[in-house]
Amino acid sequence: MTRDDIGWYVEEYAYSAGRARLAGLDGIELHLNHDDLLEWFLSPHTNHRGDEYGGSSLESRARFAVEVLAGVRAGAGPDLTVGVRFNLREEAPAGYSAEDGLVIARYLESTGLVDYLHAVVGSPWGDPSGVTPSVPSGSCASTCSTTLSTARSVTRRGWTTSSTGSSRRHYPVTKPR
Repeated sequence: MTRDDIGWYVEEYAYSAGRARLAGLDGIELHLNHDDLLEWFLSPHTNHRGDEYGGSSLESRARFAVEVLAGVRAGAGPDLTVGVRFNLREEAPAGYSAEDGLVIARYLESTGLVDYLHAVVGSPWGDPSGVTPSVPSGSCASTCSTTLSTARSVTRRGWTTSSTGSSRRHYPVTKPR
């Protein structure tokens, strides 16, 4: 993907968020997992770029997602809830660990662009995600509950999410040319 392609996608997401606002929706959940374009940039498993959108730093690999989030927030305005569904841990060779997922969660939260994080575990590479209402068990259980503090804002703003446990792809609606 070229930088112009990336810019086009950012514009499309911003336009779609504006359309969601005009349609009267309460919120938007950006999909950063399960073989979606934004995850491809975020994941060291799939991102082998040598420019400002790749490399070993999280800031570089997350740049596309943050640019999209800035566009979504601009299009959605301050009153719509904006969330991110992402893998807390990638179930893929060379994917990121639960500890890396916590770093990603903290980074996304630090941008100020996200009202909540919807963390799942899984991959399209043979281990589909399961969505559970509780904090995952294991080494990150106590850290997850504090790191994902933005999830509380969902209740404060009166908007809740539900999940059937299925993984769906969400594509922005293309603006008329």
